[in-house]
Amino acid sequence: MTTNRYYVVGAIGTVVFAVGACVVAAGLGEGQRGAPRVSRLWLGAILLVVASLAVTISELYLHTFYSANDAVYEATIGTLVAAVGTFFTAVAGVVFVRGVKRPFAARERSVAAAGAIAVAATLLVAAGEALTALAYSRHGDAGWQATVTWLAVASRLFFASAFAALALGARRRAAAQPSTPEARRRRRRRSLAFSVSSAARRNSAAASVARPNLASRSPRTLGTRW
Repeated sequence: MTTNRYYVVGAIGTVVFAVGACVVAAGLGEGQRGAPRVSRLWLGAILLVVASLAVTISELYLHTFYSANDAVYEATIGTLVAAVGTFFTAVAGVVFVRGVKRPFAARERSVAAAGAIAVAATLLVAAGEALTALAYSRHGDAGWQATVTWLAVASRLFFASAFAALALGARRRAAAQPSTPEARRRRRRRSLAFSVSSAARRNSAAASVARPNLASRSPRTLGTRW
C-alpha cells in the first residue's frame, strides 16, 4: 500500500477546508446581518464538516500504511490519535450547524458547546502530531519533517486557545440573554417598572422644588393662595 490515497484525500480536505473558512469569514463580515449571515455561516460549517471528515479518512489511510510497513509505534499511534481528533472536529461542526439557525440564546449555547468540543479535538490532533514528530526526530532521516510537524503542533495549540476564547464568549452571551419568552417578558416588565418608578421620583422631586414654602411667605400674603 502506498501513501497516494493519503495525499489525495488530504489535499481534497485541505481545499474544502479553505473554501469553508472563506465562506465563514464572509458570513462574519461587517456587511452581513440577519438571514444572509446565518446562511453563510451554516454553509461554511457544512464545508468544514466535510473537510474534517476527509482529513480523518486521510489520517486513517496513513495509519494503515504505517501499520502495514511496521512503522515505529509513535507514528502508528500518532496518526490514529490525530484521526480521532479530526473526527471530533467534524462533530463540533455538526453541533454548530444544528444550532446556527436557532434563536440567539440557543445559538450561543450551541457555539459554546461546539467550541468546547473543538478545543478537545484540537488538543487530540496536537497530541497525535506530537507523537508523529517524535517518530521523525528519533527514527527518521529527514529533519525537516520533524520541524514542520512540531510547527503544526504549535499552530494547533494556538487554535485550541482561540476555540476556548470563542466558547467562553458565547457562554457569557448566552447567560446574559433570557432563554425563554416568559423570561424575556419578565425582564421587560421589570425594566418598564424601573423606568416608571424612576420617572415618578424625578417628577416628585421637580414638584417639590417648584412648590412654594409656606414658612417663607410674608405677613402680607398669608391670607392669599398661591
